[in-house]
Amino acid sequence: MPKTAVTRITHSCHLIETGGRAFLTDPWFSTRPGYYQGEPIAIGIPDLPRLDGVLISHEHYDHCDLDAFAAYRDRTVPLFVAGTVVEAARKHGFTNVTALAPWQEAEVGGVTITATPAEHGGYEVTFVLRAGSDAVYSGSSSDP
Repeated sequence: MPKTAVTRITHSCHLIETGGRAFLTDPWFSTRPGYYQGEPIAIGIPDLPRLDGVLISHEHYDHCDLDAFAAYRDRTVPLFVAGTVVEAARKHGFTNVTALAPWQEAEVGGVTITATPAEHGGYEVTFVLRAGSDAVYSGSSSDP
């Protein structure tokens, strides 16, 4: 059994399972005019496992679909976000929101989350998750 698994949900939205923990990146679960995933959504919000954290790189709709993600069953799930996302996340009822600037770290149950620098038409961070000898880089995609 692998220690780390990554499941593509759509675009930059992935389920990363590492160190016995589950993380969601850049939630995008709905469509709107001008934004369509171009592929089926692999896992819907009701089918997500219990998440140990959510990583949001920037506030573009296709990376930060908080209107849809607010339906997730636990609004106390830790969100690790670019600083520009904090206010929107709190407005959507999420209560455990941490802004990470490049090179800042947080720890969740033995998994270290490190924000790394990025640029994508506005302020953005990307993330590295480390659990033991496993590491996963999560960066956003500029094209849907």
